[in-house]
Amino acid sequence: MLFSELKSGQVAEIKAIKAGELHARRLYEMGFLPHTRISLEHVATLGSPVIAGIRGFCIVLGKKDADSIEVEVISE
Repeated sequence: MLFSELKSGQVAEIKAIKAGELHARRLYEMGFLPHTRISLEHVATLGSPVIAGIRGFCIVLGKKDADSIEVEVISE
């Protein structure tokens, strides 16, 4: 499942980053690493941007970034 497919408030674990090397490196540097818990805090009306809760921070991601994060749902 992709991070962008989560419902608001769901918690998931990052499984992989499906992106090119530079794009993936940028996400890794922001803390989006495999086996890290992530939550979908809010989705804008048109679907982009989304707000991710990760490691105690809220990070705003565009749709392209959210679509490149593969996750497994932990809680509804």
